[in-house]
Amino acid sequence: MTKMWSFFLALALAAALAAGCGREAATAGEETESAAGPEEESEAADSEEAADSSSNASDDDGDTADEPGVSDDDAAGNTSDTIDDLDSAAEDSDGSAPLTVQVPDLTKQIDSTDGTMRLYLPETWGDLAGQLNDLGDIDAAYPIKAGCAEEASFLMAAHEAKEGSALTDLTDFAETLLKAVSGNDAFSDVRRGGMRELTLEKSGLKACETGFSAGFEDQTIVYHIYAIEDENRYYQITAWSTGTNERTAEAVFDAIANTFEVLG
Repeated sequence: MTKMWSFFLALALAAALAAGCGREAATAGEETESAAGPEEESEAADSEEAADSSSNASDDDGDTADEPGVSDDDAAGNTSDTIDDLDSAAEDSDGSAPLTVQVPDLTKQIDSTDGTMRLYLPETWGDLAGQLNDLGDIDAAYPIKAGCAEEASFLMAAHEAKEGSALTDLTDFAETLLKAVSGNDAFSDVRRGGMRELTLEKSGLKACETGFSAGFEDQTIVYHIYAIEDENRYYQITAWSTGTNERTAEAVFDAIANTFEVLG
């Protein structure tokens, strides 16, 4: 219990960096590109040539090495497995059929502290408002924080205005969130999954779900990130659990996301 609570706190602090990340991430990317001068570009080209030479030498020897860090779909010669693909491979390897997940009734209502959002949770989950840190910065960034330590499942929800945002659309928001959360330096062996387009059952709002798995200390964690929009705002639900709980957690996270409502 103590270890899992510490695990939640560490990830909560990391995930809070993604709140309001749409504007910040977009402008940061522009600043990085404009700051790169001829000397940096030349060095980058030299590095690419060296990497190509190393890769060719490895191929000649017949040996290949796993690339550390993030596995992206556009990595040269590599295709990243989605989280669903990784689960299926694990389940099929022993010849067993995929497990059927029983999602509990979502009867516990939780409203955001700023009165803008509502979700419904399993009865075993609790409201974690005011329990994450003494400074209150996570509470300010994420007006919904909930989870269950015994089930190793947690989520946070936040929103940001569309007005003045550098984001172009919902897909851009989803991709920006994925990069922001998965880019945490504390993570290793990050594997990003694909993107699903959804229509949420309760509100009818459009959403995009992305996710990734990563190593954190001595365990694997799995994130599911739901990007949602209405006329005036972008919303995010960032949920995570341990890799061993992935199949159950994904079903519960999907069910919770589908209860999302905008209050005002």
